Amino acid sequence: NTLFVIRFISLYPKFRKLLNLSLPVLLLASLDLWCSSSSPPCPESCICRGALLLNCSSAGLSLVPQPIQDPIAELDLSHNLLSSVAFHQPHPNLRNLWLGNNSIPHLSLCIETTVTARRLLVGQKTDNRLFQWNNEPSHNDYNIEMLSRIKGQHFACYFLKLTQKMRLDAVESLQVLELSFNRISSLQLGVLGDLHQLWELHLQHNLITHLDPQMFQDLEQLKVLDLRFNMLTTMQQLTYLTLRDIGADVKLGGNRWHCDCNMRSIRRQMAYDGTRGMRTWNIICSEPSIISGKDLLQLDEEDLTCLSSENNLNFHRDVTV
Repeated sequence: NTLFVIRFISLYPKFRKLLNLSLPVLLLASLDLWCSSSSPPCPESCICRGALLLNCSSAGLSLVPQPIQDPIAELDLSHNLLSSVAFHQPHPNLRNLWLGNNSIPHLSLCIETTVTARRLLVGQKTDNRLFQWNNEPSHNDYNIEMLSRIKGQHFACYFLKLTQKMRLDAVESLQVLELSFNRISSLQLGVLGDLHQLWELHLQHNLITHLDPQMFQDLEQLKVLDLRFNMLTTMQQLTYLTLRDIGADVKLGGNRWHCDCNMRSIRRQMAYDGTRGMRTWNIICSEPSIISGKDLLQLDEEDLTCLSSENNLNFHRDVTV
């Protein structure tokens, strides 16, 4: 067949001329067809900047747009109306996720799929949406642990717990997680456990009141933890030691620190670390009023008193390191 085509072109010069003129057009058409078929579809209301960046900010979204195709490295969902975040599939290449300026009440990320072997009704008065992780035959006894339930919404995220190990497979390669200006009031223990590559966690301008000492212990790569302008009033010494050992730059300004006897241990530890040339935290007292506006490190231990012996017995506990 090839010899026939070559001989045909040599015998008919006009056909050869026509082929020379048409070849660039055919090549461009083929290239355009190949590019359009290889590029993943861009979700409505979003801007796709290449295959790796998806910008869906300020789009009035109440749900995560679909489809989000891999590979994707950066996803911007900031300045929307999201109250929860659910992905239809894992995104192992996702590095940066911006969720700031939404209405998210809990720190939770989950995968949404259809239940085939086990039916799970989600909450009360729901629309019977069903959720399930990978249903492997070797794991018939699933231990489903609900980590967040969105009040007033017909939605809940469930995480699969296998052999006592919490999984967050949806975005386990995250390096930057931006959640500022939301309504997060608590951080569930274990929800960050699989984010071993996380560099930056931005939680400023939320409603966080408490930090569990074990919340950040698996975030070995964490460099920035921004907790400014939350509702923190006190902190356990073990929380400080965990973040100090990781080496994270912790930002705590704008909280309502209650500098009483419960803060003696952390003040003592920070003062000792300061003499060793280590980075210290900026904790500005809000209460009691007599020391309001003063830096915790500038106070004497005698200034950190509790109002009653009952408070002292229940809450004051020094730790020797």
